[in-house]
Amino acid sequence: MQVERNQSVVPIRVNEPKMVGPFAVTEVAPVVVLTAIGVMLDMTNYGLIVGIGIAFLQVKITARFPPGFLFHYLWFKGLWPLPESKTVLDPMKRKFYQ
Repeated sequence: MQVERNQSVVPIRVNEPKMVGPFAVTEVAPVVVLTAIGVMLDMTNYGLIVGIGIAFLQVKITARFPPGFLFHYLWFKGLWPLPESKTVLDPMKRKFYQ
């Protein structure tokens, strides 16, 4: 493909995930990691089953909700703490000084 001097080639697949065969890396990683942990603990079948279950749940969640939904939901329920920052004030303090 020849490109003119003042043109640039715009990549077609900018936001597509990295793939391992027909699956995204985020779908394959839990299966591989939990299977490896299962091999080390001599529980390969359990690791494989749990990994496939987590990958299945992850596919369902990513298809149904926008990115970052799970972290926001966990934060909303109080299960995911925010890191300390200057902009988020501690609500338990009684006096605030500027």
